[in-house]
Amino acid sequence: MTISKRLHYGFGSIVAVVLVLFVVNTGVVLRQRSVNRLGAVALESVQTLEAVQLKMMLTRLTLRDYLLTGDSRQRDELTKESSELPKRANLSRASSAGRGGDGY
Repeated sequence: MTISKRLHYGFGSIVAVVLVLFVVNTGVVLRQRSVNRLGAVALESVQTLEAVQLKMMLTRLTLRDYLLTGDSRQRDELTKESSELPKRANLSRASSAGRGGDGY
């Protein structure tokens, strides 16, 4: 085998290795993008759930204050917060359904 053929084979093998590395890297990048998208969906779901939990906690606190004081201002606030709770839960369900259920 001549030096020319060895150089050609060596260069060809280097090009083949670079091509294989490019294909592997492309696959990893595509997988990482899909994982990032799923992570964003999960984070949005958690934030919506925490907002609903906070609203429920505030409603429960307002109810306790109303039961302790009997003040009509507390009752009005309780009515307002209670009416917002189903809206927030429905918003959570609608955004979940818009993603195709559980996001997977």
